[in-house]
Amino acid sequence: MSQRSFHSLVLATTVLIAAWIVPALAGTTGKLEGRVVDEKKQPLVGANVQIEGQRLGAITDESGHYVIVGVPGGAQLVRINLLGYASFAAERVMITPDFTTTLDATLETEAVQIERSARRGDAAAVADATRPGRRAC
Repeated sequence: MSQRSFHSLVLATTVLIAAWIVPALAGTTGKLEGRVVDEKKQPLVGANVQIEGQRLGAITDESGHYVIVGVPGGAQLVRINLLGYASFAAERVMITPDFTTTLDATLETEAVQIERSARRGDAAAVADATRPGRRAC
């Protein structure tokens, strides 16, 4: 085998091995981060940020910032919820493997309705049971 043939064989083998190894080293997940604020651009603490259909999520910190790592690449549905605010949903958020995707959100204030479940008779029973000389059941 001539020296020229040997070098060609080594080069071809190196190219084939590199073509096989490089895709194996590429990642399959990315990172999602962002900030959640209200209409006045004030940070919202404790907002729940979730990737729909995944067991991935985060809670916003005191500056409204969140980070989710290990998000599968491709289009994802992201939901953000916080009591007292309208839910936020972003469809088709493109996560690129090995990169960071930023998604900032503004939540709008929403009235919260609380059901009253106490009955009038329950309050009387509690008041009666707490009177001196009475024992609670």
